[in-house]
Amino acid sequence: MFPLHVLALALILTVGSNQGPAPVPASEAGRFVGRRIAVEGLVAGVRATSRGPVWLDLEGRHPKEAISIAVPPSLQGHYPDLRKWEGRRIVARGLVRKVENRLELTIEAVADLVIASEPARIPCP
Repeated sequence: MFPLHVLALALILTVGSNQGPAPVPASEAGRFVGRRIAVEGLVAGVRATSRGPVWLDLEGRHPKEAISIAVPPSLQGHYPDLRKWEGRRIVARGLVRKVENRLELTIEAVADLVIASEPARIPCP
């Protein structure tokens, strides 16, 4: 039988390690099409449509981005000015899809998109 302090430490380490695997670099997202992952990359461009999503292009401007992150209209109010995110490193979580030979990931919740330098990085399931 294990001493109580060893079991307590094991419980703390298990609960504290719930961050999941590290985010995948944007340049490697193509290996994960059809999977839900966290992607990290530098926002090289921001594109907005009149009624659709705002697109954050990672590691290159459209049409040469590694992957585009879609922020749907229903979530845009939580991000006051996404144009200011250009030049920042972000982490986005969602399903990687290939659409018209380009990679995209649409966030589904506010917690799915953060600036990577913020201390509370998102967990990856």
